Amino acid sequence: MKGENEKMKKRIMSLALMMMFTLCGALFCVPTVGAVVNAQAASVMYQERSGTPIGRASERIYYSDSVIDTFIPTPNRMPVYGAVNCGATAGINTIAWYNRELSNLIPGHAAGRYIGSSWVWTGQNQTILDLFAVIDTFMGGGGSNGVTINGYLTGIISYANARGYGIAISDTRAGNNSLKSSFKTSIRAGGLVALFLDTFNVTASMGVEHFNGYDLISLTQFSGCHVMVAYGYKEVTYLDEYGNVFRQDMYARVQTGYENGWIRINDFCTLDAAWLTHIY
Repeated sequence: MKGENEKMKKRIMSLALMMMFTLCGALFCVPTVGAVVNAQAASVMYQERSGTPIGRASERIYYSDSVIDTFIPTPNRMPVYGAVNCGATAGINTIAWYNRELSNLIPGHAAGRYIGSSWVWTGQNQTILDLFAVIDTFMGGGGSNGVTINGYLTGIISYANARGYGIAISDTRAGNNSLKSSFKTSIRAGGLVALFLDTFNVTASMGVEHFNGYDLISLTQFSGCHVMVAYGYKEVTYLDEYGNVFRQDMYARVQTGYENGWIRINDFCTLDAAWLTHIY
């Protein structure tokens, strides 16, 4: 009986939180957002947490010299919480990331703890499960149908504001399936970037591997519309024997929805939008 009473209390608290957040969120002006690859992408529902494999590629890139610009924050991994769609999944993991330093961003939830010198995130628990329903509602209540870009941003802005925090959002997508320089500066400043992808790739666990005179990359391409959260990057610039740049690849360190991994931005995917979401 005690266990049932506790469950009932949690359900009541979850419903109360949802009502509070909905009322509070209505008080804030959520900007209209765009900056997508085309008008059609604004109405796309992003829902694929895994996607369907449609191809694999392995490539050796030979060079005379290379310049590597990389940044991975501390902690070097995001939490891995799963939801009914990738939008809510990305939103929850973004919120959980900032809950490490922003008190009460997720009420009653401890972000994690250090074991020795390593940070370990708290596993998915009932508080997180309850919050999924809240976030999905904030994002439009798409459930397994997914969320739109505007729905994602509206939801995460409203949640942060309702908890008493601000949130910076800005467009970091450039043309030709690439990212603006602000992507790197935003990541280095502690921001996270939501990547909205139509077809996407995941590299091998090591990402791009560096050897003497060549780099090796293996990746799998997936169909489907998906949201991943980028929290680090590696940009590799390749030079020929004359010192001329002949290639530049951008890899994003991401929470894929199931794990922490790498994706290559400049090919094997279509980048519909890339939005910085920095809660403070």
